Amino acid sequence: MWYGAWGIIGLCFVAYTIFFFWTLFYCTPRRAIWFPLIPGAKCYFVVPVFWAQSMFSIVSDVVIMLLPVSSLWKLNMPLAKKIAISLLCATGLL
Repeated sequence: MWYGAWGIIGLCFVAYTIFFFWTLFYCTPRRAIWFPLIPGAKCYFVVPVFWAQSMFSIVSDVVIMLLPVSSLWKLNMPLAKKIAISLLCATGLL
């Protein structure tokens, strides 16, 4: 659990830093982000960037919610309690 938590923290930090700069500099000059009719402005197609950010966010959220469940199933407790606590952790999926 400890390595998983630190791993997902590091992965999120790296990924969101890349996404931040990717989104920040997709237009040249940067002023074209707000005023796209500037002569000579060049903007990249950003839909793939938004899809990548969205998919990474969804996957990282699911991993973060499932991380404590793996440790929970290793505990010595009745199966009914393990299922109940797992369902409690899974309410975040709603």
